[in-house]
Amino acid sequence: MKKITALLLIVFLITCSFTFTSCDETPTSIKETTIAKSEATTIQECLHEWKEATCTTPKTCSICSKTEGTALEHSWKSATCTTPKTCSICKTTSGSALGHNYKETISVPASCSQSGLKSFSCVKCKKSYSEKYSMEALSANEIYEQTKQSVGEIITYNKSGVELALGTGFVYSKDGKIITNYHVIEEAYSAKITINGTVYKIQQVLAYDKDIDLIVLKINANNLTPLSICKSNHLVGQSVYAFGSSKGLTATFSQGIITYTNRKVDNVIYTQHDAAISSGNSGGPLINQYGEVIGINTWTVRDSQNLNFAISTSEIDKLIYRTPLTVTQLYEKECDTYTKLKNYIVANGTYSSGEYTLTFEKTQSNGLYIERTAYYDVENKTISFTVGISQNNYTAFCGFIVDVIDGSYAWLYLDADDYMMSGTITASSFTENHLLGYDYCNAPTSLKADIRSMASTMIDHILINFNYDFNEINVTIDDIGFISF
Repeated sequence: MKKITALLLIVFLITCSFTFTSCDETPTSIKETTIAKSEATTIQECLHEWKEATCTTPKTCSICSKTEGTALEHSWKSATCTTPKTCSICKTTSGSALGHNYKETISVPASCSQSGLKSFSCVKCKKSYSEKYSMEALSANEIYEQTKQSVGEIITYNKSGVELALGTGFVYSKDGKIITNYHVIEEAYSAKITINGTVYKIQQVLAYDKDIDLIVLKINANNLTPLSICKSNHLVGQSVYAFGSSKGLTATFSQGIITYTNRKVDNVIYTQHDAAISSGNSGGPLINQYGEVIGINTWTVRDSQNLNFAISTSEIDKLIYRTPLTVTQLYEKECDTYTKLKNYIVANGTYSSGEYTLTFEKTQSNGLYIERTAYYDVENKTISFTVGISQNNYTAFCGFIVDVIDGSYAWLYLDADDYMMSGTITASSFTENHLLGYDYCNAPTSLKADIRSMASTMIDHILINFNYDFNEINVTIDDIGFISF
């Protein structure tokens, strides 16, 4: 009995112990299982709010973050001049912009006095803009290299084909226009020019002006390189360069400065400079520091220190283009007696005090001394022919002057007794007998006839003997007697 009671007591205690635990605390394993079941119930019941897929994420629920499908990936637009590679969906960028690739063109060329205009256009996106620019000064060697392909040596010939004169010309247009001095061509029966080693016959004369001393020639050529012309004002002290065939030395290049601007002589404007020039430079270009022609070298003052003169390029605009002539036709039209005489005196005489002087004869026999002289007066444009006779210490002088302006012939007689007689000869009164009418005589009436006879004999002497001297340039007594201007 006691054993049964003890056993029951033990069972009771065990039962009571189990019941207490169940009432106060749930086992851990059971609790976790319950929670897991609750979450499963929540997922199954979520009403998804989907966010659309992006380039980098798939479609995603904004509540439970569940994903579905895949990311879209980037849709790239190519890079441009100003923007990098860009996604058209999310605008994400990658890399860098390409940058503009500009093509440069000159819209308005710059000159020595005015700015030019350059245009820039991108070959990719066509964006464009413009900006001003100025010319850059070139080195002397750059100017030489740039100029030499456009300057040529001119050689002229007479009727017999004998070389007559040498000068320089430069390319004025790509189709063969050449500019030089008129005096380079004026006595020519034919002419040629050598440019870059190629010899061209001068085909035509397009325009010329004897007073300005400019002429435009034409050769049969295309694609020549013309020199740029600058007609603006220049400053004293600026560098200039002369290019020409000095004394026949082809492509001679010299440097100097402008020593006077706009020097006006006989209504022609010149640029005065000290770049060395010589015979053969006539018609060659005077070039500024930008490689542009600012003048045409024409003349120099002899026995001076580089007093050189180039016709201003502004004078080119005064030339009048007429029906083209051949060089031969120009010779027949313009090479008059006066021109022949003047050039002969200039070429063979000496220069002093505003005159070219050519002495033809100094003879002395049996006490008789005779001297004949021709003068070309540069300033007054007159030609004078004189003869002086001395015998037994008695001197008489006689001469006549051809006036370029009005075409008259003034004559003068003067002797050791200070007797003077003078008059005017015109083409109509200038007969073979040279009967001179006088306007003034200070000698006694008894001597006037003798003085007039002496003067007539002396003028005969001038004409007859000068006829031999000028025969090589085809000037005769009759030519001198009937020069027309």
